[in-house]
Amino acid sequence: ETVNSGLAPKADSVKTSQTFLQNLKRTSSTKKKKDIGKEVLYKKAGAAPIVEPPPVKPSTEPSELYDVHTDEWQAAVTDATRSIETTYEPTKMMDPPVQSGFVTPTASTVTFETNLNGNKNEITGQVRLEGFDLPDPIAEPQQWESDFVNDRKDKIRNFKMEEDSLPEGNDLSLTHEDDGDYHIPADAAPIKFDLLERQRSVSIRMMITSILSVFVLLLTLVGMVDFTNGLLAENPIYLLGLYMILLVAGVVCNLRMLWGGFTSLFKGCDQDSPAAIAVTLALIQGIAMLILSDTLPESFAAMLVGAPALFSVILNLLGKRLMFSRLYRNMDLIGNDREKHGVATVQGKDESFELGRGLSVGTPKVVFARNCVNVKDFIYHSYAPDMAERSGRLPTLISPVFGAIGALCVALFVPSDSVLQAVVQIFSGLCGGICVGLPIALTVAGNLPLYRFCRRLLGDQIMFSGYDAVEEFKDTEILALDAAQLFPTGSVTLKSLKSASNQSLDRSILDVAGVVYMAECPLKPLFREILQEKTALLPQVDTLVYEEEMGLSGWVSGYRVLVGTKKLMEHHGVPIPDTNYEEQYSEQGLRAVYLSTQGVLSAVFLVKYTPDPKVAEAVKQAVEVGKKLQIYSCDPNITAEMICRMFRLPSGTVRVMGAVSRRLYKQQVDQQIPTEGILTYEGNAAGLCRGVASATKLHHVIRLASVLQMLLLILGVLLFCVSTYMFGGVSGGLVLLYQLVSSILIMGLPLLMGR
Repeated sequence: ETVNSGLAPKADSVKTSQTFLQNLKRTSSTKKKKDIGKEVLYKKAGAAPIVEPPPVKPSTEPSELYDVHTDEWQAAVTDATRSIETTYEPTKMMDPPVQSGFVTPTASTVTFETNLNGNKNEITGQVRLEGFDLPDPIAEPQQWESDFVNDRKDKIRNFKMEEDSLPEGNDLSLTHEDDGDYHIPADAAPIKFDLLERQRSVSIRMMITSILSVFVLLLTLVGMVDFTNGLLAENPIYLLGLYMILLVAGVVCNLRMLWGGFTSLFKGCDQDSPAAIAVTLALIQGIAMLILSDTLPESFAAMLVGAPALFSVILNLLGKRLMFSRLYRNMDLIGNDREKHGVATVQGKDESFELGRGLSVGTPKVVFARNCVNVKDFIYHSYAPDMAERSGRLPTLISPVFGAIGALCVALFVPSDSVLQAVVQIFSGLCGGICVGLPIALTVAGNLPLYRFCRRLLGDQIMFSGYDAVEEFKDTEILALDAAQLFPTGSVTLKSLKSASNQSLDRSILDVAGVVYMAECPLKPLFREILQEKTALLPQVDTLVYEEEMGLSGWVSGYRVLVGTKKLMEHHGVPIPDTNYEEQYSEQGLRAVYLSTQGVLSAVFLVKYTPDPKVAEAVKQAVEVGKKLQIYSCDPNITAEMICRMFRLPSGTVRVMGAVSRRLYKQQVDQQIPTEGILTYEGNAAGLCRGVASATKLHHVIRLASVLQMLLLILGVLLFCVSTYMFGGVSGGLVLLYQLVSSILIMGLPLLMGR
């Protein structure tokens, strides 16, 4: 009993401590749960701590609401802005410093004189200062001022910017002349001039090469249709001499391009290599026939492959012209100082996982748009090789295998009168097989779809650089969008306004407009229209807080301003009239926006959200290709269900960001880093949606062109062997015909798929 009696007080004290800790934990968790939906959007530097007033008791009777006509609230806003414009508040100036030769006016030096002499230049009773009429003496600079000026001059003279102090990827010392890329708007003019000159040069060379190829084709057909009365058909030297002159002229016209393609064969080949190989074989064949002209068969002209070789050069020039034209058009959107939105990918697995929460499993690829003026590496990304060009390297390197198959068919199926004649025929079969097996449509297969897509996107102020944009955004899963871009100007309209009978409507609208402007929400264009663009008169907001699914609360002139839903008013104890007008107008697609100042309801806006047709179309295109939307919004009326209903999207493709996602999104958007010149746009969310959707479509289009090109190469070699067996020889005209048909298929089918 003694032991038990001693333990009882101790047990009671432990129980009391546990109860205290549980209550403390419950209180802290309740407080934490209460504040978890709040997010500080803006807080003025040096602002005094806000002391929240006690909430208004719910029993307080709410003020009655009455309808306000458009003329009434416009007149109220006009009066409010006029009163603010005419208000003059004198500013206290600092006392001027005392300098030598300057007399500071004191009470003894100020006199009042009456205009007795009738001087018209003086005002009766004006204040006169002693020495006022005297000229101001020029004060000599003091010694410390002279030392300061000289020290500044020395620092400026010896100033040198270190390379390590420059931001990465934004070297201010670089210009277009240094690296050939775009950096600042001043670089736009020389870059556009250079692109225009290249485009003109390519066009001229393509025209000359086309004319030469027509004459070369006519010489090839001389064996079948002799339009020279036997002059060329019976004199191989004349025909081959004219043929070589035309072929050499085509080579000289495109010498730089062909030489670059030939030298790149030793580095893995590029887009110019197929044309260089075809032209080189045509030259060798022509020289060999010219040397062995006495042993040539009667149909030697049909074996010439100069026309197919020049046709490959024409296709290569066409692809380059499309590329230069695309860059020139894109510079109109890039080379200026207008504000743009650069599309970028969210960096970090944790950030991507959080922004994809609720829409994707795992770590999705999330893209967003960041405001910018200049971009970096625009030219570099524009010249990036596409999938068709890269996929054509392998067939270019194995084209001798196709040529060997063609030579074998000639050796087996084409008779010859001599060994030298057989050698010429077999070599012609080698040249024909290689020309059929070369991917001559490399540049056109990728650049034509890019050109078409970019031309259409530029009409909507979207810059799509090239295939780097396809590679970067083709597998994007989620688009992170700001609701202000999803509902641009004109999407939110005011249908009705109800004002409280005991509140000043004009001042309330100005206070609420200041909060809305600071938040950058979709209601901003609406208030801009209400204020008639007089936004310079808006009051300053000290602290702005977004309360999730309820609305905005800001501090203006020391009192709280609320903008949001009925739930926000109830949360802050603001009495609301018990009427059913909100339910009455909800069926018409109207949403109620409550305005409160100083703890009292000021007005109620009935607004209507109408999706912009271009934005709705772009969003639908993005969703159709598998993208989902993550929306950043501080407008509680914008929900996932509302967006899906208005934009006619499938359920589950839209989510409104929570508190954590919002913070991560703002961190990504507000990063002060250079924007890559891959995909940019001006305007609203239609640019982001259409640009990313186009990347996915272009990937499929160019991939189809690449696969089709490979299949047609194999088919071409088989048809070449069949034609050799059927016609008993090599025909350059048939090779050209097959190249023409295959090029049309490679360019045409992907274009139809991309519509």
